[in-house]
Amino acid sequence: MTPRQAAEAHCANWQSGGICLGMDFDNSGKHFAFRKRGPCWLCDPVERCSYFESAVMPMNVSEWKAVDAQSFIEAVQAYRKKVGSPVAKTVAANTERTCPVCKTRTLEPRQRYCYICADKLRKESKRESDRRARGQNEGLETDT
Repeated sequence: MTPRQAAEAHCANWQSGGICLGMDFDNSGKHFAFRKRGPCWLCDPVERCSYFESAVMPMNVSEWKAVDAQSFIEAVQAYRKKVGSPVAKTVAANTERTCPVCKTRTLEPRQRYCYICADKLRKESKRESDRRARGQNEGLETDT
């Protein structure tokens, strides 16, 4: 089963001829259009579809026939392979990062370097700034 066939069989937005209604529900239960009505994004080439990811992919296949469940799982895997797996991105985001300079200490959230390497780089930058400032001031004469 391809992602297009999975949408054709299980997507509520699917219309005959591969047309997508482009409708979804927000958190309060209100109906809204997440895109204009048009060709399904799961037709070739496959593009990322937020409705397919939030409503169709998480379907519980445990009660389905084994053959249907397996083909649906294969379609979801094919979709993830084509557009990039949202699951893989969240798992990668949760891994611990290490400092790119010393490669030993783990980084805190929103930090570029560990606290020791950051201090060294800050001091080095300050020394270079002072060195440049001294070089510009040497040619100036002062009247005092």
